[in-house]
Amino acid sequence: MDESVEGIAFIILEKGKLLVEKRKMTKKVDPGKIIIPGGHVEEGESPLQACKREMKEELDIECETIKFVTRVPYYHPVENQNINYFLCTKIIGEIKTLEAKELFWIDPKVEKDKLDFDVDREALKKMFEMIKNE
Repeated sequence: MDESVEGIAFIILEKGKLLVEKRKMTKKVDPGKIIIPGGHVEEGESPLQACKREMKEELDIECETIKFVTRVPYYHPVENQNINYFLCTKIIGEIKTLEAKELFWIDPKVEKDKLDFDVDREALKKMFEMIKNE
């Protein structure tokens, strides 16, 4: 693999709970895994624009305030990614499951081990540091 793909992930926190997805088994990357939802940055768009687009495409929601949290490299046999994590604490609309097999809420402080990848847990750690320092 020559270069990395830019990706985004949206950390949606509501009442102290984190929205996570179980990916469909038909997905090329990480089928059946439990992850923080996200997607790819398309040519000509910024990570923030991609985040807003993917939230609409995957969940049919918008976010009132989006904050950049961190950018973490993710090395994968299918494609290497640089994942830009964004925090959304106030959603607009009602969450729908449009692309994932399932969506559910976890307590990110005590259930972070339900996430299948260290990269997501690392982003949560950065997010908690960011919130603490605000």
